[in-house]
Amino acid sequence: DVSIENAPQPRGIAGTVFVNKIAGAAAEKGYDLEKVYEIASAAAENVYSIGMSMTVCSIPGREPSDRLDGNVVEYGLGIHGEPGVERTEIGSSKVTCEKLVEYLSKRVKDKSKPYSLLVNNLGTLPPLEMSIVVKDCYNALESAGFSKIESISVNTAMTSLNMAGFSMSLLDVSCHEEVRDLLYAPTECLSWQAPVMCVEKPIVKACPPPEEIKFEAPSELTPEGELIKKAIRAAAEAVIKAEPELTKADLIVGDGDCGETLKQGAERILQDLDKMPLNSPPDTLVALGACVKQSMGGTSGVLYSLGFNAAAATVAEKYKSDFASVDWVDCLRSGTEAIMFYGGAKEGMRTMLDALVPAMKQKSGADVAEAAVKGAKSTAEMGAAGAGRSSYIPGEEMKGTADPGATAVGVWLSAIASVL
Repeated sequence: DVSIENAPQPRGIAGTVFVNKIAGAAAEKGYDLEKVYEIASAAAENVYSIGMSMTVCSIPGREPSDRLDGNVVEYGLGIHGEPGVERTEIGSSKVTCEKLVEYLSKRVKDKSKPYSLLVNNLGTLPPLEMSIVVKDCYNALESAGFSKIESISVNTAMTSLNMAGFSMSLLDVSCHEEVRDLLYAPTECLSWQAPVMCVEKPIVKACPPPEEIKFEAPSELTPEGELIKKAIRAAAEAVIKAEPELTKADLIVGDGDCGETLKQGAERILQDLDKMPLNSPPDTLVALGACVKQSMGGTSGVLYSLGFNAAAATVAEKYKSDFASVDWVDCLRSGTEAIMFYGGAKEGMRTMLDALVPAMKQKSGADVAEAAVKGAKSTAEMGAAGAGRSSYIPGEEMKGTADPGATAVGVWLSAIASVL
């Protein structure tokens, strides 16, 4: 443990796991006790460790320590709960790892030597957080001048019961001619996580940005174009406003992202609204499909895009883009049928189709919106879903909560109806 300077006998923490492994591998090779001691001593003299934690371990039969209140991180504490050498406010993983490397840097004499790194979970850090910690440990060491991190092991090797922390340990694998081979020698010990050799840093090329959607906005909007713009804006703003309600419902009947996904699509539509070819109904519908396709993740983005494109085809083929003659309910019907065809769901399966299908059967705009809202509300009384994320959830768990996808359809259709 490097946290206490000039300690006559530094306490053993996770770095001793390196020594145990090397001594065991030496014994396995048949070396006599004197040789095993020689190699293990060399390893022990060239291991550097330090740990941190946000909590002290709870020792069975004793009252838990209250010296860490949940807002403090302690550096250099022992695995039995012994006090460390420094306490600070909890910071990010990056800041924490940089602090630990500061302590290591004070004790390591030669940073240019090849080291094996052990990042040890002290008890209760989840794998996701440990993955972040490992990355930040490596980056902090590299930034501090440790130029040869040869291998990395991530393990719950030496724990402190339920301590919420981790330790970093470095072993100079060149400290003895036998150490490297013995460290990497295979073993049947189930709890040993063999170090993974580091490779030369790959060249990471940035993913090219999505192709920009290009529209040809008219120099001046017709009265009909102004009306379309007003209706689209009203629908998008209504969806954004409804996001908290949609998210709350989806946390019960889905995976919790329905509201945010639809909000992203609505925000993108508002962002591009002034660029859209609003004087042309089919081109406007194609533009809407492109917006949601690029901005909405998951299945809903694809289905909405298919619906918009199917509606655009209907306008172009049946109404020759003549605004005055367009039957918008007919367009809604085409879009809904495309969503059913490609999505495989139908009315009664507790999806957005329970709002779309009743709506497409109406004749006037006001009736369309009313039917959609009524259909959406009916999903609250449905049992098990036949499609979508809700199909993974028991029906009795969803009773009383309307499908958020269907609710959203009612929201944007009502907003359009209020304008048209």
